[in-house]
Amino acid sequence: MIHEFTGVLDQQECDKLINAFENNEKLHERFDNDNRPSFTQLNLTDNKIEKSLHDVICDRVFKMVDMYRNQYPYLIKTPGLEQLRIKKYNSGGDQFDWHVDVANYKTAVRSLAIQIYLNTVDVGGETVFEVQGNEKTIKPIAGNAFCFPPMWMFPHCGKSTESQPKYILTTYLHYLQD
Repeated sequence: MIHEFTGVLDQQECDKLINAFENNEKLHERFDNDNRPSFTQLNLTDNKIEKSLHDVICDRVFKMVDMYRNQYPYLIKTPGLEQLRIKKYNSGGDQFDWHVDVANYKTAVRSLAIQIYLNTVDVGGETVFEVQGNEKTIKPIAGNAFCFPPMWMFPHCGKSTESQPKYILTTYLHYLQD
C-alpha cells in the first residue's frame, strides 16, 4: 500500500518550492527533539508560493490520490487536504526517527500521507518503511512522490542525509469533518 510516482513535479517547479522555502526564513519552524525528529518546516499559506504553483501541486496530488484509489477503492472520497508543508533536513544530522503519522486525536483526521521530494540527494536521506518485518526504501529523487496510509501499520523514518540537504513537500488527505 506504499505507492511511488515518478515525475510528479518537474525540476523548475521543485526549484520554485525550494526557493519559496529559503526566501521565507523568518517563518521557518524548527523541530529538534534529540534528532527525533530534527528538521526545519515552512507551512505554505497565502503569499508564500504563486497561486498557480499551489494549484498545480494540488492538482497533481489529487491525480496521485485517484490512481491510488483505483487500486484501493475503499479509500474515502474527499477533497480535504492538510496544509502543504516544505521540510528541510540539513545534511549531517537532521532526520526523522521511526514514527507513524497518526498518533493522537488531532492527527486522526489523516487518511493518506503524500510526500514529494523536491531535490535529489546523492548520499542518504532515504525514507524507510518497515512493513510486516520487511524494509522498503525510497531514495529522494527530485519530483518523485509516494503515498501511504499514515496509521500504525506503516512505521517509517527519514534517514539523515550525508551529501546535501533534503527538501520534501508533505500533505495528507483528510477525512471530512462534520
